[in-house]
Amino acid sequence: MDYFNKGEAEKQAAFAAKRDLIFRPLVRFLARKGVTPTAISLVGVLFASFAVAMPAALWEVAAGGFLLYVLMDAVDGPLARQTRADSHGGSLVDIFADQFGVVLVALGAIWWLDASILANVMFAFFYSHTIYLMVICNLLLVPMPYVLRVKYLYFIVYICSLYAQSNLPINIFAIIFLAYYLVYFVILFRQVLKRKP
Repeated sequence: MDYFNKGEAEKQAAFAAKRDLIFRPLVRFLARKGVTPTAISLVGVLFASFAVAMPAALWEVAAGGFLLYVLMDAVDGPLARQTRADSHGGSLVDIFADQFGVVLVALGAIWWLDASILANVMFAFFYSHTIYLMVICNLLLVPMPYVLRVKYLYFIVYICSLYAQSNLPINIFAIIFLAYYLVYFVILFRQVLKRKP
């Protein structure tokens, strides 16, 4: 269960193999300690929550929290494969944890930077729902186009906005990619509706 089209899936599999190799010692250590992939995903959400709880003056601490969140995101999948605990339920938790980070950043931008509520909330909504539609397309075997994933870029822009203590970068980003994901949300939604049972 994923949100990659056919061409991307092959590249993602090659990337995952390299990533698994890099994190193999850590993954084996966690597996020996009985840590579950779901626990790692949830710890990642806690790190992201910690990151967005940091005010602009502590942007370095926020950046560290996001790095730990990304590390958890990189480890949960390999841990699931190592422990043979991969399942549809686990995949859903992983996807939820991935997209929840975007929602948290939108809230952090609104709280700490007085960023546009409309632009950031709508961006987070259409980004996450486009991802969910991509999962549905894969489950229904509906072909889909290549769609950019800008989650990590959003995090970087957020940290830069904290550093600059300005909501301008995050607002511009949110407006541009709100429009982008709105278009792809409509395209994918129509693809799903057109699929015959």
